[in-house]
Amino acid sequence: MRIARTPYSTASDPTGIAHALTALEDTRFQGFFMSSESSTRVRKRVDAARERQRNRFAATGITCNAEMGAAIIGTFCRMDAPAEKLLKAAVQQLHLSVRIYHRVLKLARTIADLAENDSIMANHLAEAIQYRPRW
Repeated sequence: MRIARTPYSTASDPTGIAHALTALEDTRFQGFFMSSESSTRVRKRVDAARERQRNRFAATGITCNAEMGAAIIGTFCRMDAPAEKLLKAAVQQLHLSVRIYHRVLKLARTIADLAENDSIMANHLAEAIQYRPRW
């Protein structure tokens, strides 16, 4: 066991006292952080998603999902019925602001693009919701 000294006090630890940490065994996490998908494959999916977005927005003057304004999100973020139901529940239960609502939709659209889907499905939306900021 080694002792880590905190360089400053925090709200949860106002004393700045040293804490005991247990060293991790390298073998315990072998492969844990390794993706089953190669970097080359991920790059191809990202390139395909970007091309999909360029094609989608060709007549609009924008190039990617992040640039969508509130006025056009409804046009380009089409969802299946389960996704609509999930979004409605998320808005009610998580009290999403309009800003976060739009951010979640744009991110779900990007996740759907990476999955090569034309519409946002419930699993895309669920993933986007989990990435929302929490204050």
